[in-house]
Amino acid sequence: MDEMGELEQLASQARAKKGRMDADSRTKASSLVAAIWGNPALDPKPTIELLENLQSEAIAEGISSSWAKMNYERQLIIKRWIGTVTSERSYRRLALVAGAVINDDGGTALEWLGLLIPKGRKSVNKESRQVLATVLFGDKQIRFESIAYDGAPFSEVMRIYSALFEIVTDHSLSIGAMTRSRLAAAILSLVAKTEGSQNGSVNELEEKVLIDMKKWPTALREQFQKQVQVLQPPIQEKTGPELVPVRTAEGHEMSIAKAPSVQRPEEFNRIQHDMESCISTLTGGFELLRSLQSAIKSRFDYISQSERELEAAREKLLALETELRRIADDRDAIRRDLQRANERVSELTSTIERLVSDADAERRRLGQQIAANAAGRIEEFKNRLGLTLSRLIVDLPEADSLVSSELGKILLLQFHQFLDALGQEGVETRPGVRSR
Repeated sequence: MDEMGELEQLASQARAKKGRMDADSRTKASSLVAAIWGNPALDPKPTIELLENLQSEAIAEGISSSWAKMNYERQLIIKRWIGTVTSERSYRRLALVAGAVINDDGGTALEWLGLLIPKGRKSVNKESRQVLATVLFGDKQIRFESIAYDGAPFSEVMRIYSALFEIVTDHSLSIGAMTRSRLAAAILSLVAKTEGSQNGSVNELEEKVLIDMKKWPTALREQFQKQVQVLQPPIQEKTGPELVPVRTAEGHEMSIAKAPSVQRPEEFNRIQHDMESCISTLTGGFELLRSLQSAIKSRFDYISQSERELEAAREKLLALETELRRIADDRDAIRRDLQRANERVSELTSTIERLVSDADAERRRLGQQIAANAAGRIEEFKNRLGLTLSRLIVDLPEADSLVSSELGKILLLQFHQFLDALGQEGVETRPGVRSR
């Protein structure tokens, strides 16, 4: 089976499971998407309909793996398809793909983030915050500075940075300080390029970043400040030895370096002794500082590990919430189907009852009609039989008449004619003897 056929089979299986895919199927689907869209010899357009049935994670992995191999036309096809957001599923799919390509294609990621965070809204709603937090501020190390590429629209980048910073500082989402620092570094890097801009939104966002920094662990804050100093190095003036005015032999005044004064031997010995004491004290202090540094590093590593575990737990919780919402949607759909089925059963029951009632009425009507018809037919039969028999008894003697042998034969013949007439009318009086 070729790659297109395998992808179609996986899409059919996912559609039967209402979009659910196991880990193996998702990995296989992402590799097939990457292989088809990254192969210039294959036409990827037929896969658009199949992608609608695949899990969003598989689509994001496949597109990100082949994005750099696609030409402009193929990337444009993806942009047109995935940029149409009509449902919660399509919104999440766009967020996943944007997060997957942001490190490699900041321009496209900025365009898609602009769709995910529409203009004209004061803030991002709760559901969108959760989706963006899961995708952009999870375990993946995202370089947010990639969307601030050379030539990027400054106002749009600042708008996206501001919206993302509101999400990352949302206490209900519990995003760790380490993750917040990555976005803060990208923001301050962009602010540093403004060279003292008087833009109010820029200054406001910078102030928010500096306020949030105060909530970070000390070690992380110090490390971050060193990075900021690289971006914005302080200007320090170099100072030289103190210059004092002196006069030359010709009486001209000039400046020369002031020479240190010569100390007495006993004072020098005292200073040397004090310096040795200070060195001894500093040595002990350095050992203490090294111990404190090691303890702080261990503590910081523990805190960082705890934050990673908390972020992983939050990721699992968000995934569980998403799964629960999907299960709730399936449950609601099943309930609606069950309600429609019950309504259909009620309709069929009413129809059956009506048909049974109509059948009973029709049976009674037919019974009455049959009874009336039978009575008429019996009356007709009686009349016809009476007419036939009356013809045979025209010459029948009276009951008190004397019967001779010739008359007896005649009467016997008439009697048989009477029986034959009854037989012709369907009244059998002699079983086994057919009427003549």
